Amino acid sequence: MPLSKFDHLDVTGILEDGVHAKVDVSFSFAITSVGMDARRVAEKYVFENDKRKYGDKLAHDFLSNSMTSLLGDELAYLPPSAKTYVKRLSVIFDKYDDGWKVEEHSPKEEK
Repeated sequence: MPLSKFDHLDVTGILEDGVHAKVDVSFSFAITSVGMDARRVAEKYVFENDKRKYGDKLAHDFLSNSMTSLLGDELAYLPPSAKTYVKRLSVIFDKYDDGWKVEEHSPKEEK
C-alpha cells in the first residue's frame, strides 16, 4: 500500500550554458491515509520489536535506520502534522543535433 502519492511537479529554475543546461525540479507528494497512520504508530512498534530482539540500548541505536527502512527517508522524520513533502532534484541536460537529452548521471537529489 502506498504511503504517499505524487501530486505535482514544479520547474523551479533553468540555467542554460551553451550545450548544457541544469533544470531544478520540485516534486510534491501527498501523504496517504495509510502513510499518516503508519507514521503515527511506527516508531513505537519498531522500537518495541527491536527492544525484544536486541535489548533497550541497541533498540535506541537502531531506531533511526529502522524507521528509515520502514517509511523511507522522506516520511521517517517529517513533523507529525505534515500532510505533504517535497523532493528537489537537479537534472542536467546536454544539447544534441536532435534536441536536449538528459545526461547519463542525472538527476541529482538536492539536500
